[in-house]
Amino acid sequence: MKKFNAFIFIFCYLLMTKVVFGAKITLEGKSVECEQKEYNAWECLEGNKKSIMVMTENGYGVISESSPGVVTIRPVSKIIENYQIIHESAVKYPPFEDSKFNRAEAAYAAKEILSTSKNPVAKELFKIAEKYLGKIEEVGANVKIKLGDGNSDYTCKRGETRAYTPEEIKMQKEYKTKFECAFFSCKGKDPKESVLAMIPKIGSTMTPATVMVMKDGQAKLHEGNFKIYDNSPLMLASINKTDFYGSDEGSAVNPDLFIPKKYDQSKSSFIYLNDLSKNNFQDTDGLMDLCSGKEIKKLFAEQKKIGEAVVNHLSEADLIEFLKLIDGRIQSHYIDRSKGLTLGCMYQGKIIDSSVMNQFPRLEQISNVKPNDKYLTPNEVQELYKKAVAMKDIPFGYKYDGCYARAHLMSRRFEEMGIATKKVWIKGKLFVPGTDIEWDYHVAPVVEVKEKNGKIQQYVIDPSLNSKAVTVDEWVASMGRKTKGPIMKTTYPMPANPVDFQRTTVGISSSDLFAPGDTPNLTEELKMKHVSEKLQKFREVLASQGK
Repeated sequence: MKKFNAFIFIFCYLLMTKVVFGAKITLEGKSVECEQKEYNAWECLEGNKKSIMVMTENGYGVISESSPGVVTIRPVSKIIENYQIIHESAVKYPPFEDSKFNRAEAAYAAKEILSTSKNPVAKELFKIAEKYLGKIEEVGANVKIKLGDGNSDYTCKRGETRAYTPEEIKMQKEYKTKFECAFFSCKGKDPKESVLAMIPKIGSTMTPATVMVMKDGQAKLHEGNFKIYDNSPLMLASINKTDFYGSDEGSAVNPDLFIPKKYDQSKSSFIYLNDLSKNNFQDTDGLMDLCSGKEIKKLFAEQKKIGEAVVNHLSEADLIEFLKLIDGRIQSHYIDRSKGLTLGCMYQGKIIDSSVMNQFPRLEQISNVKPNDKYLTPNEVQELYKKAVAMKDIPFGYKYDGCYARAHLMSRRFEEMGIATKKVWIKGKLFVPGTDIEWDYHVAPVVEVKEKNGKIQQYVIDPSLNSKAVTVDEWVASMGRKTKGPIMKTTYPMPANPVDFQRTTVGISSSDLFAPGDTPNLTEELKMKHVSEKLQKFREVLASQGK
């Protein structure tokens, strides 16, 4: 579906900008004549053989029958119409390598793209692709992998597949498929290397084949630049070299900044292991769960151990907040400190991008909390807590959502009483002990109290969580946390990604701020309208539960 949506987008874009009726194209260095027959079908003649040019997610491609019963899609590097170049690919695609995986991928794409075409050549190619997909072979139990460095060859054996559940047996019959362990244990020349390969079913649309080489507590993930062979004459797969983890200056924040410098030489391994850690090292597609057997389980355990070391390092990594204007809002992210120090100016211990410098008055407004010179006594703050509990239109019993609405309404009512009020924000992987309630963030009103010893203390009023007014530290401690790293105190806006670095953040803001991130266009009228609607909804939920 992802490929199909991308195809539709590119098709519509090109249709609006330039339509090719008849043209010469450059295909694998050769000139080929094409004539448009439909919106997305150009008949091309290569010698005596007809093929179809279509628009794909990568631009233009030519679908043809490369050998009896086999279709391929080859990229078009240039299109010339009336002596003018109307398309020239900036990407240099590697030459097509014949393999079972590539044949299946081309057949799936051809079937999807040509399914509605009425062109005779396109219909014939569609039938060829459909027929091919009906007889796809399974990946064998034993394969060989050759890495692109020319020095690393591995012999691999598929892990055992565990016993199926009754539901899985039913699904396999219903969808005429077979569930199998997709992981292989591999051995090479170096006995110190532990190698785990993941090879999906031929024609599968899930994650491409990968090879994880582990040695001396380190891991290197190969996502490309290797070939896979089984016992048949035709190569099983040729996985091209990829570079998905390089710098991306066009993105909101350069993704390199989120990778600790320690892992710069193994970015793909770091990202893969960190993603697994978010699911407690359980594969999200359920592929690992299908596997059993001593060798595979041993490799899974070694991978998990290395991954846990990554998580532990994340919880200790040296970070700095980086503020940037994104979609008209000042947003904060944690990044590697050593990479961030040259990105902008320092403000309140944070790195400020030049885009934020242009919004500096706004930044000062939201990050600086006005001082207060009127304080409650310890008795008065507990009385204020009781007044909050008595606000029957605030559904404190509905804890799954709505903290921002409760906090905003309480803050405004406290201020109507003449009590200076702020808000305290906590962001991370949070939960309420003894319940199934989890939060990405939580917020509550804060008032200042002058203790008997003269010390000024901030107290939180949060009947949804506490049985009395408590200090900020007590409030934080009353929540459970599922991250290993420390609690980090900050100023508003709250960093968007503390969980990615195993952190929890806590910050104080004025009572005006409505969400963890900056919302400059949200007026007080809109805030109160939203508060009213949300709290009404949650009251109705509690009422339906007899609460």
